[in-house]
Amino acid sequence: QIATSRPPAANCLLKTGVHVLVGVDAFVCWLLAACMVAPPQPRAQKPAKYVEFGAFRFMHVPLKKRSLDDATRVNFTWRCEEAEACFPKPGAVVKDRRLRLLKSLLTAAEVQAVLARARVLEFSQDTDSVDRLPAYECIVMENGKFVPEVGLESVLSDAVYGRLLPYIRWRYNCPSAVVCQALLRRYRPQERRALPTHFDVQAFVTAVVGLNAGEFEGGLYVQVEPHVSSQAFVALPEGSAAVHQYDLQHGVRVFGGVRYSLVFWVKDTIKSCLEDASPWYQERAELGDADAQLNLASCLEQGLAGHSRDPALARGWYRKAAEAGQTQAQVALARLLRRGRGDLPTDQLGALHWWRRAAAGGEAAGQRQLAHELLACGWASEREEGERWLREAAEQDDRIACRELAKWLAASDASGASGAS
Repeated sequence: QIATSRPPAANCLLKTGVHVLVGVDAFVCWLLAACMVAPPQPRAQKPAKYVEFGAFRFMHVPLKKRSLDDATRVNFTWRCEEAEACFPKPGAVVKDRRLRLLKSLLTAAEVQAVLARARVLEFSQDTDSVDRLPAYECIVMENGKFVPEVGLESVLSDAVYGRLLPYIRWRYNCPSAVVCQALLRRYRPQERRALPTHFDVQAFVTAVVGLNAGEFEGGLYVQVEPHVSSQAFVALPEGSAAVHQYDLQHGVRVFGGVRYSLVFWVKDTIKSCLEDASPWYQERAELGDADAQLNLASCLEQGLAGHSRDPALARGWYRKAAEAGQTQAQVALARLLRRGRGDLPTDQLGALHWWRRAAAGGEAAGQRQLAHELLACGWASEREEGERWLREAAEQDDRIACRELAKWLAASDASGASGAS
């Protein structure tokens, strides 16, 4: 699902179902995959499915400005158009995840000014936190302030302070929200072509603004269920913004052309921004939000976002989210049960149970991990089931599963040839 280029012969690792490795030696295919410096490009095909939004509605977003004599406060509103799409969410407490399309957050003149600047700016190749590959991004705002060297404050100030922030504060009932960070991202051949499916764990709200819709194919997508078949692209006109919270998985795939986007990450307060904290997870996890429970557990396990490292507490939150049907939490819980951590005991049967739940739910990582456990068994029936799960994970473009499947098939072929001789 990820980025840049790969040897053409490694295409065999991306075939699905029973067609994996057809016409190519299994061991050679595995060796190519193991030696690939960069992960595979998206398949050369146009997006097949798009998010279906409801009808646009006019909204009157409250603004507050001081009068000329600064003696009284006068209320104003920004009239904007918004459409909404809702998706199922695990658990019974919070019913859905929501994606909103905010029309014309940036004016046409602002879009062109941002694009003109983006085409001449230096883009950083520091590693991305999602896939550890060069990010090709340029930081526009940091710690709630514009970066002067980028030269976009005069272009974007009205959009940020007069439209985006008032909208988010109103829509998400968070009057102290701030844009903590904003960045330009570039996707072009021989650089970055995609970004894997992920949550924006560090953001209370994310807004992605389209800049050059007619110059590429593909773009931003959301994945609303564990299986990759649920991925749907977002048709994002120039200047419009896709707005969502921390609980919506998304990624990027560019099939052709060059894509630029402007991303805003919003925190609930300036204190959270400056301390790199995510305090909203605790309250929402306690209310039963399974996605918040997952993200809180991840922060506790790793000691991130203002939380001290606490594996025992992390395991408890993973379990709550797993029991609510959050498949990523099921995989994480199984991992902790399998390995133990610190004073935490291991539970092999418990780990197998949760990997099975995640695999059955369509989670590729769960399918791969379950396959790994089954293939290590001595019984032929377990190995047969393990290969089946490994194929299902590979069909979802899980790179590790592709490599392990090729390796397993190569070993099986070698074993069969040895037995025949």
